[in-house]
Amino acid sequence: MSKLNHTNLTKNLYNRTASEWIRGEPISLSDFTARPFLLELCEPIAGLRVLDIGCGEGYCSRELRRRGAAQVHGIDLSQAMTHKLVKAASLVLSLSPKQIMQAFGEFWVQYTAQEGYGEMMDMSGHTLPEFLENLDNLHARVGVSFPKLQPPSFECTDMEENSLSLHYRSDREGLTPMILGLVKGLGTRFDTEVHITQTQSRDDGAEHDEFLVIYKPN
Repeated sequence: MSKLNHTNLTKNLYNRTASEWIRGEPISLSDFTARPFLLELCEPIAGLRVLDIGCGEGYCSRELRRRGAAQVHGIDLSQAMTHKLVKAASLVLSLSPKQIMQAFGEFWVQYTAQEGYGEMMDMSGHTLPEFLENLDNLHARVGVSFPKLQPPSFECTDMEENSLSLHYRSDREGLTPMILGLVKGLGTRFDTEVHITQTQSRDDGAEHDEFLVIYKPN
């Protein structure tokens, strides 16, 4: 079996079973056997940054954070599992999934700038509207290093002095609230006051999502 086929089989398996994994306390056999041993191997963890590869809905990530890890970043190839991660985080933090996604969008701007993409972001624009216009070009440059990347597409129309319409197209579902956070995070990056409102949604039958962005540089 090829590596690609194995990856797809694993992804499809966890996409199908994602709803069975979300939990706020130990419930599966491995929660009582393998995971406590694995978590102990991670000690001392206080103050460290952790990359949790294959994080699922974040059970171990949350436990590592509880044990004192400074930051925990989770990655999972299953889209369904990442949606369950958002649901689990909303339960733990007493926030709605939409609030979680918006907060993650704002964080993502800061995180990517700090983790090696700051110069590339600098080249993509010096103002909020300029950056939004160049988002597809930015993704194309990132795609040189990641040939299998399937990024969303962004288009700016109806551009005025302090407003524009932002069109968002993606094959992935459930990430629209993250766009609200991303634009707000970019507002912080460019020292610009931003108000963003969704004006059309795929959930309501539209071909793509659209947002009205009103901005004012500070």
